[in-house]
Amino acid sequence: MRFSFDERKATQAAVHVLKRAGGSMNAYHLLKIIYYANRVSLIDRGLPLTGDELKDLPDGPAPQNTYDLLKGHAGYWGEHVSVRDGQHQVSVLKDAGDGALSEYETGMLDGLADRFGRLTHDEMKAEAHRWPEHTEMGSGARVIAPEDLLRIGSYTEEEIRQAQASAEEFGRLDHPEPAAKRPAA
Repeated sequence: MRFSFDERKATQAAVHVLKRAGGSMNAYHLLKIIYYANRVSLIDRGLPLTGDELKDLPDGPAPQNTYDLLKGHAGYWGEHVSVRDGQHQVSVLKDAGDGALSEYETGMLDGLADRFGRLTHDEMKAEAHRWPEHTEMGSGARVIAPEDLLRIGSYTEEEIRQAQASAEEFGRLDHPEPAAKRPAA
């Protein structure tokens, strides 16, 4: 099961969480909240929040595409979210709005920001290490398959097949093939 990453939605989600936290927060916390939002959305609706590729890293699961954006990006993300400072804090540069986010998504992000945003780094790391998809590894990264998260969410194998079919259809609708050119009349 594959999804397309949506930078606009990831940016709006990050800005929403940062605003909920007073305008800035530790980048590690932001990554974990965006990861968990993708996880919850996938289990609740069969579609992740941002379409990020999810990876299990030594410090716990993370959304890979969002992590890459946090390293420094000049596009839409870079207009709205700062690069990490010396304390690993990121902040809102400019409001991105929330037009790409549904009411369900903003509510979920609010709940996750409230739940995880006030934890210390050690508490957040301990929380992420309790998630069943995390495996203790020395180094490197492992892709977390959406199907594995659905199994954690108690989906049956038939429900997983249905979610895969829906994801494929959604991908076709999200990225339609160009129409064949018709011969000139």
